[in-house]
Amino acid sequence: MQIEERNRDEDETDGDGPGGGGLPEELQLRERRRARIRAARAQLEAEKGEKLVSRHQKSFADPEANMMKTGEAALTYCYNAQAATSEDGIIVATGLSTSASDAPQLLPMITAVERNTGQRPVWVLADAGYRSEENFAALGELQQRALIALGREGKKGKLPKGRLSRRMKRTLGLPWARDRYGHRKTQAERPFAEIKQRMGLRRFALRGKEKVEAEWNLACAAFNVKAIWRAQLA
Repeated sequence: MQIEERNRDEDETDGDGPGGGGLPEELQLRERRRARIRAARAQLEAEKGEKLVSRHQKSFADPEANMMKTGEAALTYCYNAQAATSEDGIIVATGLSTSASDAPQLLPMITAVERNTGQRPVWVLADAGYRSEENFAALGELQQRALIALGREGKKGKLPKGRLSRRMKRTLGLPWARDRYGHRKTQAERPFAEIKQRMGLRRFALRGKEKVEAEWNLACAAFNVKAIWRAQLA
């Protein structure tokens, strides 16, 4: 009798229906839980294809987010935010992907810059996350001048595979290329540091790729307002 009374009290307090187990209302019904599990599995199969293994996971709270490693080396469900800046540090294009890899975003970001500014970048400076033989080949076809790191700055790595990667390594070793690439850290990295630290956006508040992308665009717009204000004061 005491157990039944305790259960009734908890149901009245927590609002759980029979068998709810403390789950949100939309997950309490067994068929709904099964449907969400089936939908998550179908999405994983569509994304991973033959590479799908048992360790792959999907978030029920935000099925569009994917598991990624953060800067603190922790695994969590994330989106990959992109931003391209002008030479004076103003964000001129943004992007958001569900892939942990930056490399597939290089060409779309160049296209976004051209669409937003009306002209293609004179130079593209990008960190090692954007390196790939495919990207180097595509940049060559576009006749787009670019300097893309092949590893961590200041650390000697193995000779990269691929003719175009080796050519990029030789180019980055030239004094003029090192000097030009050095501007990337001060201009391209600054927006991310300021948005995270000064503006306090270390995680997105919304769910779903479309809403998260809107939140990221709003943060970038706020950064630009502050950057332009500082430039006017100077």
